[in-house]
Amino acid sequence: MENPFKKFFHEDSELAPPRRMEPEEKAKRLAELKEWKRQVEVGASMERVPDDMEQIDKIDEEIRRLEQE
Repeated sequence: MENPFKKFFHEDSELAPPRRMEPEEKAKRLAELKEWKRQVEVGASMERVPDDMEQIDKIDEEIRRLEQE
C-alpha cells in the first residue's frame, strides 16, 4: 500500500516531521496519522498482517512523540 502521507515525512525518517510544528499543524498531523492507522487496520489482510503491524507500530511511535512535545 502506497503511503498516502509520504509528502509529510522527512527523508531521514519515515515518520519524522521535517521541522518543529505549530500546535495547529501538530493537531492536523496527529489526526492524519490516526486516520492512516485506521485505514491500515481496516485494510489489513491475512497475508500482510506482519507488515501492517510494523507500520501501525511506527505510526503509534510518531503519535506518542508528537503528543509528548
